[in-house]
Amino acid sequence: MEHLELSSWFWIRCAAGLVIAGAMAGRGLKRGSLSKSGAAAALLVGFGTLAASWRFGLVLIGFYFSSTILTRIGTSKKKEMERGFKEGGQRDAWQVLTNSGIALALSVAHVVLLGTDGDAGPQGGPLPAPTAALVKSLLGHATALPDECAAAALRTALLCAIVGHFACACGDTWASELGVLSPCRPRLITSCCLRVVPPGTNGGVSFLGTAASCAGGLFVGALASVLGAVTGCGAAWELLPAVGAACGFVGSMVDSGLGATLQETVFVAGSAGSKGGRIVALDSSADETAAARRAGHTQGFPVLSNNAVNFVSVAVSTLLAAAVGAAIGATQFAGCTLV
Repeated sequence: MEHLELSSWFWIRCAAGLVIAGAMAGRGLKRGSLSKSGAAAALLVGFGTLAASWRFGLVLIGFYFSSTILTRIGTSKKKEMERGFKEGGQRDAWQVLTNSGIALALSVAHVVLLGTDGDAGPQGGPLPAPTAALVKSLLGHATALPDECAAAALRTALLCAIVGHFACACGDTWASELGVLSPCRPRLITSCCLRVVPPGTNGGVSFLGTAASCAGGLFVGALASVLGAVTGCGAAWELLPAVGAACGFVGSMVDSGLGATLQETVFVAGSAGSKGGRIVALDSSADETAAARRAGHTQGFPVLSNNAVNFVSVAVSTLLAAAVGAAIGATQFAGCTLV
């Protein structure tokens, strides 16, 4: 397959990716922002994403460093609100893979099906017949869509999906880290009158948190757009800021909706709804959590973990971004019309 014929730049990126990802993982482990398993996962994800594309890899790095910086803002206030808070926001392998695993898989798919982001150019060559048939079938144009349009649709769909993935993850992190610092108390997204809840409650939203989620998504989209313009990978680069901001917002709303209903929040006894109350981390003191549950100070049902909620919201944003990208990509060429 001609799409698997990789240039020397791919192997240069592999070497550079191993060094950069290793340095990032080591830095995170040393500073306490990553556990040992988190560092191993970060090494894998960083290497794979950088090897696939400078653009994908640098977007990942931008997301990682911006989130790490925001995690360290307002740590004293976060400690007051949540028991079990870890200084520096230490992330394990599951958290790393939740926020970047799908993007890694999509980056690998991009290399296998289309070549690497920079090597293949903005349009690339034709798709293998089975892949082209599958893409056209998914778009509902099994015979009418030219193969060139199918390739463009797949290329732009994968690009937008990766950007949408990181935009959602970044927006969620920014909202979580900045929203709890809002001077205005959050309101429960699923309550009919937007009931006021303690900061840190799953499903609680605030203007600052929502704005932060959009800003995080916009940051990822703008970074990917600038990198695309600089590197000459022109597929839909001018649309990425809007895609990023939208995915940041949508992901935040999905995350909040699931958090309010299918994720449990436990309050310290006597603090539910009080300004000085604390949120009990469900992986901290089992005795304290059980006591809070017996006192009835809970919100939501214990169905999904925080990692599961993040995964679902990221997956939804990724799929929506991919659908938008496929439609845009298929209509970028003359004669490629989706009806």
